[in-house]
Amino acid sequence: MNKYVDILYAFAVRHRNFLIDVFKFFFLLQTLVLLIGAWSIYTRNFYWPLFYDIGKNSGEIAILFFIFSSIPGIVRRFGYFNKLVSIFMIFRRYTGIATYLFVLIHSSFVRIVPWIARIFPLYPVEVFVLFGVAAHLLLFLLFITSNDLSINKLGIWWHRIHNLMYLIVWIIFLHVALVKISIWTILIGATAIAQAASFIKRRI
Repeated sequence: MNKYVDILYAFAVRHRNFLIDVFKFFFLLQTLVLLIGAWSIYTRNFYWPLFYDIGKNSGEIAILFFIFSSIPGIVRRFGYFNKLVSIFMIFRRYTGIATYLFVLIHSSFVRIVPWIARIFPLYPVEVFVLFGVAAHLLLFLLFITSNDLSINKLGIWWHRIHNLMYLIVWIIFLHVALVKISIWTILIGATAIAQAASFIKRRI
């Protein structure tokens, strides 16, 4: 097992710039899907139900990417670190950006654009939607500060903003749990507990 981890780690380090370019191309694809899907839903053309389903699935994919971006911090706070975790750490910023773009697709296709297009009524707003909006807004703060310029300019405030991860994970858990109990509830709930436990471990 360690042999394969070493090979994967060596590949990730050697081809870091190429893999980052792959992430950037993926961000472009996400943006194109967002724009095309938003227009399709707004105009209610033939494909709008397809993009609505893509929006729902994007929420689940966002949970996976959120968990991936959380793993390095959780493991490090518990005092464990290896090459596999290092791979997650190398690309943590990019998995975080992908997370937000999936959240944006989810929110836009499932709520924002249908509201604007009056496909769904704006009121009443369910409680789980309010938690979703809160998570989206907080993740936006992480998204716009996921760059070297923000790190240099914000200083200690950058760390304070990104420590919102401890709060965001519980808001996401409540958002998902209030929709229905599923494997996604269990996964994000386990991540929330691990985040809290690692925070306590670091403080002791």
